[in-house]
Amino acid sequence: MKNNSIFQSFKKAYEGFLYIYRTHFHFRLNILIGGLIIILSIIFRFQPIELVLVILAVILIFFSEALNTSIEEICNLITEEYHPKIKAIKDLGSLLVLLAVIFSLSIFITIFLKNIIKYASTFI
Repeated sequence: MKNNSIFQSFKKAYEGFLYIYRTHFHFRLNILIGGLIIILSIIFRFQPIELVLVILAVILIFFSEALNTSIEEICNLITEEYHPKIKAIKDLGSLLVLLAVIFSLSIFITIFLKNIIKYASTFI
């Protein structure tokens, strides 16, 4: 299943995106929230480095969701029955997403609070 061209590589990535988009509500929700956060970052005229950090934090959440989905799909391929090791593997994948969300929220809150305070001070 080796890709012979860059076009095939992008096609496979797009197929992966469509799979997770169609089958996982949380991924669609993350796209909506991530898009809103980026739009708000532009409206509040974040500094370029702040905007880059916000975009990277959003991408980190997408990345962790995709990785967690891959882990879950592999586990489901091995067995659909309960097994304590499979549960532990899936739980660790969920932990990965949680850590990415906590990190990203810390970025969002820090940058947004700074900019909201700066923006609000122009009206006082």
